Amino acid sequence: FIDLSILKFRELFKFGIDLLFVKVGIQLLEASQLMIVSRTMGLAAAATWSVSTKLFTLLFQMTAKVENTAVVFFSEMIVRGERDVLQLRFRQMYQFTGSVAVCSMLGAVALNPFFVTVWAGPDVLWPSINNWLIAALLILNLLLRCHTDLAMHSKKVGLFRFLFFFESLAFVAAALWAAPRFGFAGVLTSSIVCAVVFRSGYSINRTASYFSMPCFSVAFRWIGFLLLPGLAMGSVAIAVPLLSE
Repeated sequence: FIDLSILKFRELFKFGIDLLFVKVGIQLLEASQLMIVSRTMGLAAAATWSVSTKLFTLLFQMTAKVENTAVVFFSEMIVRGERDVLQLRFRQMYQFTGSVAVCSMLGAVALNPFFVTVWAGPDVLWPSINNWLIAALLILNLLLRCHTDLAMHSKKVGLFRFLFFFESLAFVAAALWAAPRFGFAGVLTSSIVCAVVFRSGYSINRTASYFSMPCFSVAFRWIGFLLLPGLAMGSVAIAVPLLSE
């Protein structure tokens, strides 16, 4: 009994260390953007960043609640070994998260110019390309978040313990170089590129391996239907600023 307790303690302690590495990397990724902007572009740019990303941040947090709520039930399915039911429910949650993410973020692209004007005045310099970049980044993060959380709750952290940390280091280096040259767009593009390079392939492969499925199905077939609402909401996001001029 004592030996079993020690083994269980060691297993949980190792799992806690893995989660600590993951959380440190995530915090560095999330907190470093504003610090990089203020360090390289000044406090006025940092204020502009804070105001101009508020609507996207709010919608991101609301959309993430879909996965936060579902993961409780996923944990129960994992414990019971209900792999087929888990695959079905995870796919449904993943598709619903993608649908909400695409509609909300592209809606924010259309509405953010008005939000920034009301919140901070018409003199705030926030090019429209930044809205598209941050929408793409947050949609990507919401989808990848589903894959990474599945690995966390199945207690099979794997390379995630290092990926987030190295991605954060790569992002900081890339953003420090890009921000003085390309402004806000450089920071956002650096974040997108680092997420794709470090997380996307491994995250999707982990989910596909967990459910014994082809990576192509998880990467494209599960969210292929998002092309239609994406085109529809993208047209709205393009049309609304043009009609308001």
